[in-house]
Amino acid sequence: MQDEVTSLRDEVNKKNTTIKKFRDISSYYESLEVTIRSLKGDLEESKKQNTDLLQAIEKQENEVISLKSQLECAFRIHQMQ
Repeated sequence: MQDEVTSLRDEVNKKNTTIKKFRDISSYYESLEVTIRSLKGDLEESKKQNTDLLQAIEKQENEVISLKSQLECAFRIHQMQ
């Protein structure tokens, strides 16, 4: 009878250990999921900022082209005088 009790206690302890391991793993994966969601949000924000920066660069490039064209016109007018 004592052996059976000891055996059952051992089995319960093993199951409790297994349950704890599963809880720890579950907690770890939940934490990873939160981290992944946060990183995904950061990535989306970064993509938006990159798009905005690209548009600003394109606008500046167009302004430079326009200014260069105006400067060339002014230079030609000055040469004609």
